Amino acid sequence: MVKATIQKITTTNNELPAISIPADHGIVQQVQCLIEMNYKAKRGQVFYADTVNMELTNLNRLLKKYLEKTLSSLIQDRIHKEAEYLLTETTLSCKEIAFALDTYDPPYFSRWFKKRTGLTPSQFRQKYQTLPDLTLKNF
Repeated sequence: MVKATIQKITTTNNELPAISIPADHGIVQQVQCLIEMNYKAKRGQVFYADTVNMELTNLNRLLKKYLEKTLSSLIQDRIHKEAEYLLTETTLSCKEIAFALDTYDPPYFSRWFKKRTGLTPSQFRQKYQTLPDLTLKNF
């Protein structure tokens, strides 16, 4: 009985179609890696499209298909993630964070951040600092 079950499983596994990963998936991963490595210095979308040898329109179509986001929104999301990290994990001023993110206009950085979160950078930092410390010592 066990032998028959093993044979059935083996036969079933051999009948499964081969899983193929589309080439598009590799391009999406490459773009994500490029953003991670270059988001501070390279904000222009053309840099990313040229690096993966695609037209910007086609690259955006591909990213929308797999990630439901455009290249611009992926770059902005990564910058925002870094801004939140710097606000919560450092004592840098909002002005210093704006410069660290290559946004040389602190008021613009503040407006941009508020548009994305509903809070100014200072309000975000203050709200985060008032949250209870969720470390293992509390459990």
